[in-house]
This record gives sequence, C-alpha cells and structure tokens, in this order.
Amino acid sequence: MNQNLNSYCIIGIMSGTSLDGMDAVLAHMHPKEEGGYRVAQLHHLHREFSSKEQFWIKDLIQSKDLHHAAQLSQLWSIWATELVEGLLKHTRTRANDVFCLGVHGQTLAHYPKPQMVLDHACRFTIQVANLSHLAQKTGITTVGNFRQRDVVEGGQGAPFVPHAHRVLFGEPDQTIAIQNLGGVSNLTLIDKGYIPMAFDTGPANMWMDIVLRWHTKSEQRFDKDGELARKGKPDMNLVNNLLMHEYFNEAPPKSTGWEDFGEDYLSQFRNEILSLSLEDAASTMAHTTAHTLARAYQKFIFPCYPKLSKIVLCGGGAKNTYFREILETLFPDQEIAVSSDYGIPVDQVEALSFGILGMDLLQGRCNNVSQATGAACDCLCGEIALGRYRAFHFE
Repeated sequence: MNQNLNSYCIIGIMSGTSLDGMDAVLAHMHPKEEGGYRVAQLHHLHREFSSKEQFWIKDLIQSKDLHHAAQLSQLWSIWATELVEGLLKHTRTRANDVFCLGVHGQTLAHYPKPQMVLDHACRFTIQVANLSHLAQKTGITTVGNFRQRDVVEGGQGAPFVPHAHRVLFGEPDQTIAIQNLGGVSNLTLIDKGYIPMAFDTGPANMWMDIVLRWHTKSEQRFDKDGELARKGKPDMNLVNNLLMHEYFNEAPPKSTGWEDFGEDYLSQFRNEILSLSLEDAASTMAHTTAHTLARAYQKFIFPCYPKLSKIVLCGGGAKNTYFREILETLFPDQEIAVSSDYGIPVDQVEALSFGILGMDLLQGRCNNVSQATGAACDCLCGEIALGRYRAFHFE
C-alpha cells in the first residue's frame, strides 16, 4: 500500500431515500494543521435508477419482503462495484492506493424508537449492502452499517453525516447550518466548529417527487430546477394541513423517513393534490417543504442560536432554483449558500461523507455525533470487510 501518510485517497458511495440513483466519489483528503481536511476531488460517477428499479425498490420497502431484501443487498453491491471500477479507471487510480471504501447501502427500514418484539424492546435500522462482496471484488477495505452502533447506544442512528459536515464546512468563527436536501431533509448546526444539534427536518424531494409521479402517471419523476412549481400557485390551506404532522413538533434528536412521510401518509391528501393542476401541485409541495425547514429553524434553532449567519444547501434538492428562491424569502436574515461555494458539488456531499466516516473509523476516531443523534456516547461506528490490499490496525 503506497498511501501517502499526509493524505488519504477514499471512495464513498451513497443512495438515499429519493431513490434517484447511486453517487460515488473518489477524493484525496489532505489534513489541515488547524483541523479538518482540504478536499481534492478527482471524480464523481452517478448511476441513475431506472423507473423499473425505482418501483421495485419502493415495492420492497413497502412489502418488507425478506427474499427481495436479500436480492437488493446483492444488486446494490454489484452496482456499487461497477461504480468503483469506473472511478478507478477514469482517474487511473490503483485499488491498492485507496485507503477505504465507505458505503451507506440502501435504507429499507428505520425504527430508532423501541418496538416490543417477543417481550423485548427492540430498536433497529436496516441498510442493505454486501460489504464482503465489495471488499472481495474491489480489493478495497470496505466500511458500512454505520448507523447500527449509534442505535445500540440509544441514538437515532440519524442524521449520520454531521461529523463529515464539520470536517468539510466547519468555520471557527461562524455559526452556520448545513441543510441536506435528499429524499429526506436533514440539518446540521455548526457553532464555531462545534455541533450542538443535528436532526431530520422532514421530507425534502420525497413529497415533490411523489406528487409529480402521481400527476404524470410516472412519466416525470422530478421537477427540474422547479420549472413547473414556478409556474404554479401554492394551495396554502393544503400546505397548512400537511404541516400538521406531529413529527414537526417533536423536539430533537429525531429522525424520519419513508415510514413517516412516504406514500402511505401522503395518500390521505391524494384527492386534494390531484384536484390541483400539475403546476399548482408542484408549487404546493415546494412551499410545503420550504415551510417545514422554516418551522424547524424557528422552533429549534433561532431561539438558541439567533446569530446563525448562513445556511449551506447540498443534496439534489439544492439544484432546484425555485426552491432556493422560496428559502431566501423565508430566511431574509441568513445567507443561502450551496456546498459548491466550498468546492464540493451539491450531489457529491453525502457520498463523500460516508468515505470520510469510513476513513475516520479505520483510524480509530469516533465518527458519530452523540449530541445530534441522542446516543449515550460518541463511538466507533461502522462494520469492516477487509480488502486484500490493506491490513490495518487502530493507531
């Protein structure tokens, strides 16, 4: 292994609740004297999920079929392996020069609150990926199943990228928030390099994408740049009704997903949504999502951190220019920025984050943020499948 002791070549792979596809990033991480890392990203690959693949995964999430879950675990790993091979080829990087591969897997279930099972209180979260397949086929030491240990310690197991957000965006003299807009939206508050709070604010692209599919019979899966929503007018009565979900009033730490906000929940508003024009429905969902963020900041952030100066958007939803315009109206006192202002494209932050989490685990560094998840302690999160190119020990 010819890893430069002053830098780490890592790969991260992520697929989220939006089910739009998989993102893989290869990057060099250079430690900075003041802490954190300078990131030199070499390449990014995206594998879009076809409509058939999307529907198959969604059906699996709803049916909770064990046989299909095992199939997805293997399929996901095959797709991820192909992305790794593509990254290595395009960057002319040797597998034995990659320090680690950090993968999120595909979330199938997330139940961090205790459920009684045969007289025992059980808390669990399930992300499928065959780590052994990835390690064996790529030769790279692979780290995944990051959320489980945090849940064991009483945490939500989410959001799980605040540690990486601090590494990538933390500023020693500012109070900023990182707002990831995937299927679900999660917030990381960074106060002068410290993370006092992080939590899922609710749906982000999830509702907007579901409604678009309903209206177009799945011919359109997302509203590019918010072009449809910009032409419409929001139904504010429906916005207010959607905001009545009890999750929005729960205090952090908290996390959510399809279980709370998927089609099962949104279907109770289906007739109202379909009675609107396509443009009005798209606008209504964009405004609803923006107001879930505004409510989260008003209830949980501004009372304690009124000097919040900047909100940095990342994730696929950050590309929606109309949505960003709504946020600028709702947050007149904060600068609305995007992660690309820091040199990291919006659709690469989460994949890169899981590469960072894997890198820090292999160096013996705690990689959860217990004050964000509610875990009893910071701990070494992740499970390791050794690759043939690297035997490691904790330093």
